Formats: sequence, C-alpha cells, structure tokens
Amino acid sequence: MCEKCGDHIRCKSEPQVRESQGRFSAGAGVSSTRLPNEGRRRPLVSPLSVAVCCVIVTVAGDDAIARLGNPTGSSVGVFLGTLVFPVAAVLGLVAVLRAPRAELRRGLRIYALVAGVWNVVATAYVAWWGVIGWRSWG
Repeated sequence: MCEKCGDHIRCKSEPQVRESQGRFSAGAGVSSTRLPNEGRRRPLVSPLSVAVCCVIVTVAGDDAIARLGNPTGSSVGVFLGTLVFPVAAVLGLVAVLRAPRAELRRGLRIYALVAGVWNVVATAYVAWWGVIGWRSWG
C-alpha cells in the first residue's frame, strides 16, 4: 500500500519502469540510459580479438614453431584475429559516433570515444608494421 495515495495496485505518484520489446522504457521522473545490445558490444570486439591472439600464441608455448609455422588452427586463429581487430576498431568508433546523445551518459560517451580513437590509432600502428592479416606460415 502506498503511503501517499493509499492505492494497493498502482501508485500514480511513484515512477513506473516497465519492460517493452527488450528495452526499458522510463516512466515519470526516470531517465533511461540503456544502450541497444549492438552499441554496447561492438566496441568490445577489437580488444577481445587481440586477447585471443595473445592466448593462442601463449598456448603454442614450446611447440610454437610447429604450430605457428604451418597453417594449423593456431596460426589461422592468429591470422583471423589480426583481420578482425582493425575492422572491429573502426566499426566500434563509428558506433560510438553514430549513437544518439540521449542514449549515452556524458562520461560513458567520453570513455567510448577515447577507447575508440586509441583502437583506431593502434590499427594504424599495426598496419604500418604490416601485422594486419599476419600469416605466420609460409
């Protein structure tokens, strides 16, 4: 029971938050800062591709020459990871730039922009050294 109006079922004085179509829509006095899933996940793909490459090279360990020197699952995984990184970096930055201002809080927008710019700078750096699409075999 609401202390203000005495209603048992629904109080008009309290903000109502309801879920519709997988996103939260805000009631009176409640701000919605939730991003669509695509906008939140896309910037994470580029750092994950680098992490996967690092894990693959680390797991190769003592047998690195045999695993990375021939077209095996490990070497193809590193190759694909180095291809995914620049594409994901650019798409992540584009996603942040195209996101409406109402969907991102100011601090989150600044963080996402800085991270996206640094991913694109890292892409330019690895492109300069020829690491994008690096084939360790042949």
